[in-house]
Amino acid sequence: MSRGRAIALNLKSDTVIKQKERCLIIKRSEKGKKVTSKKIKEINEKRVKGYKLMGKAEGMNLFHCLHLGSKYCKNFYDRVVAYLIVKPTKGKNNFTVAFYEKKESQ
Repeated sequence: MSRGRAIALNLKSDTVIKQKERCLIIKRSEKGKKVTSKKIKEINEKRVKGYKLMGKAEGMNLFHCLHLGSKYCKNFYDRVVAYLIVKPTKGKNNFTVAFYEKKESQ
């Protein structure tokens, strides 16, 4: 992550078309610029086809995985639009999250 950049996280439920949709609100602030926020939604395995996988992170919890994604994925904040919580693995880090971006038009 570059200097002067921070991501603040808030877990929030949102109501969209009479359905409860789980999402994360991520915020980015850069030195001398205003804070911007972005909503990334949780998707299920049936909806993965509409997205392109950016990568997976294994961590202690959702926020740790989000931190790892933002740290190691190029332009994470600008690209990420959805995430999928993958079945927990056995081991020290037992939480895996897959991050997705919009699929390019063909």
